[in-house]
Amino acid sequence: MHILYIFIKLSFICSTNYDDVTSLLHFMFISGFVCYVAGAGITEPIGVNLKAGRGGLGREVAQKEKRHRQEVCRQQETKVSLEEYRKRVRSKMEDRQLESDLRKSQCACQQLDAQAGVNCPVDAWFWVQEKKKEEESEEEEKEDREEDEKSEKDDDDEEKEEEENDEPNSHEKLAKLTEYLRTRHLYCVWCGTSYDDADDLASNCPGDTAEDHD
Repeated sequence: MHILYIFIKLSFICSTNYDDVTSLLHFMFISGFVCYVAGAGITEPIGVNLKAGRGGLGREVAQKEKRHRQEVCRQQETKVSLEEYRKRVRSKMEDRQLESDLRKSQCACQQLDAQAGVNCPVDAWFWVQEKKKEEESEEEEKEDREEDEKSEKDDDDEEKEEEENDEPNSHEKLAKLTEYLRTRHLYCVWCGTSYDDADDLASNCPGDTAEDHD
């Protein structure tokens, strides 16, 4: 609409007065008036940014992407390391609790067997041996000085050693000893109670594992 209007105006002026044509042309090309629309033009020259250095834009983009990938990898490694650390700590706490429950069960078994007139344990590890007590105490002190870290190789070596000795592991020991205490003495190590009979045990004891008593 602006162009058509100006064209008609220009035609009219050209037929009347030359000075008016000059004024109109000046109005058309004042600052910011481009394509006959006021304010739509570029009033300053386009700046040229001179790049220092020999690297091109493609090189900069590639380096930026590389740095981003390295940062992502670093964050993932940190996350995995933190999860592994928490896993090791949790596993060590569970192992310590297991050993604690096993020792309590052994002490209870030895005491209850003695009260029942039993002079010899069903298995040697059913009772706590004095030598083993000292070894366990020294081992706990050593573990407290060390970092909370356990390798898979150590676990494999421990399993192989237990297989060679033909002795059950701590989980199996606790399960077997728990069954013996419940059936022979009607005793639950987590309740810390000797029940009157099997019905009393079944009715008032939550179960035969530590998790049942949480």
